[in-house]
Amino acid sequence: MSLNFADNFWGPGGFDVVEKRLNQGSESTKLFAYFLEERAAIEERYSQGLQKLLKSTSQLTEFGTLRDAWLAIRGEMENLAKVHRDLGASLLRDIAQPMLKFKEDQSKLRKQYLSEAYKINKERKELEMKLVKSQERYEDTAKKADENEKIASKARTENRNQSDIIKLVAKAQKYAKDEMMCEHEYKESINKMKMFQPTWEEKTANTLKQLQVQEEERIEFIKTQLEKYVRNDEINAPFVGDSCKRLYEKIRSIDKIEDIECFVRENQTGSEKPVIPTFVPKSGAKIEGNGSNTFSMSNNSYSGGNSGSFFNNKEKDNSSSGGSKSSTPPARKAQPVMKVKALFDYVGADANEIDFFADDLIDVIETDASGWWTGQIDGRTGLFPSNYVEEI
Repeated sequence: MSLNFADNFWGPGGFDVVEKRLNQGSESTKLFAYFLEERAAIEERYSQGLQKLLKSTSQLTEFGTLRDAWLAIRGEMENLAKVHRDLGASLLRDIAQPMLKFKEDQSKLRKQYLSEAYKINKERKELEMKLVKSQERYEDTAKKADENEKIASKARTENRNQSDIIKLVAKAQKYAKDEMMCEHEYKESINKMKMFQPTWEEKTANTLKQLQVQEEERIEFIKTQLEKYVRNDEINAPFVGDSCKRLYEKIRSIDKIEDIECFVRENQTGSEKPVIPTFVPKSGAKIEGNGSNTFSMSNNSYSGGNSGSFFNNKEKDNSSSGGSKSSTPPARKAQPVMKVKALFDYVGADANEIDFFADDLIDVIETDASGWWTGQIDGRTGLFPSNYVEEI
């Protein structure tokens, strides 16, 4: 069985699981760099402490062999101070700073991949919404057509006034005609979804492959940098040789394929791609499919909920606009309902969204079940994704 991203995340919320993993990886890289920066700072402070101690005891006066022994101790301490100073500089220059640069480059590339994925998903979401509306119209008109046909038939059997019968028959014929039109729109919506499906699958699969390659590169890069970290300790502190050997064994056992497969095994959402819906006549409650991962009319598939959609609903639910984001964010500073802290950097896709950095504090003005909330930061008001923040 394949354990690649592109074969195992087609179930509900599958792409969100992969995106979350990439965001976690980016944060891990940041923390790796922080660890190295702090270790470098500790080495520098230790070196400075040794130099300060040497200076404060420089007036110590002895003679003969005791003086020789004391001078030897001072000489060893000077060498040790240099070792720790050089170690700190190397950790910062050769490992921590390149790691931060790598994270920045990966973030830019990942943003490009995700932007393409959001675009293709938006197109699919629009088709899904049209399909839902066309089915609702069809079922409603079919129901009214049946009801009016029964009323007209009953009027005939009861020998009611001919004028009334003619009116009832005309009304029934009107609803029957509406039913035919809505049926055509319903089937057309399904056909459009069917035509779009191969393109969506291909582009989504490509994005998943690109994200997997990026994660593999990240794991391999971290492995290389950690080997450099241990090598620095080994070179500059021979007395920790045994510890370095044990660490080398662990680090050299890092395997990008195994890590990827482990992640997939523990988080996969399903290998079955969504099944194309089929036509359901009149008052059918569902769009029938052959598999469990069909496009049902439940809230999990089309209503904008997060639990049953391949992507999180990127459109803010708005009944008056057919599910699109609000065209204009609130102009005045409203009373916040809560305060949240950003987990990741976010750059808005348009003027209706706000930008922020990880650890920024945001005043939430309005929450929404779609996952797109309205917030204020630094005098700016706009939409932002709620899965990028945590409540404080």
